[in-house]
Amino acid sequence: MTTTTPSASTSTSRRILVEIIVWYAGRRSVSRRLPFYDVGCLEDRPLVVNVFDDDDGRRGDDDDALKKIVDLEMVVKSGQGAFETDDDVARTQKEFLKLGNAVRARGRLSRRAPGSHGEWSLACEEVMELVESWAESRPGVAFSREGRIKGGDGT
Repeated sequence: MTTTTPSASTSTSRRILVEIIVWYAGRRSVSRRLPFYDVGCLEDRPLVVNVFDDDDGRRGDDDDALKKIVDLEMVVKSGQGAFETDDDVARTQKEFLKLGNAVRARGRLSRRAPGSHGEWSLACEEVMELVESWAESRPGVAFSREGRIKGGDGT
């Protein structure tokens, strides 16, 4: 008798190497070494900007479905990618991963199980650059999810 198991695609998709440009809307920490971030796309830009075929960085075919993702959960984990140590995670958080900031990052994208926090998850492997600093672009304006969506300082 042959038994079948549910396809992996019913709960998660294959982990796709992508480059993203996102802004940080919220942070939930499991521990100092394992922060989770709620991230979203910048205004009219797609969140996923590049899709790679493999770890050698060859550009893959653009997947229109991936270009429609507007928010996801991102995890930064010590021992993963460029984050070799806890200090690497802490340094990246201090320099780049501040609420309201927009960054360019690379990581493995996967579909989350139904009922999880959001549909998509990104295991971040590297933060490549700060695209926009909330504090520098809006001096004296406190970050809020609603404010960012409406244009930040109300202008």
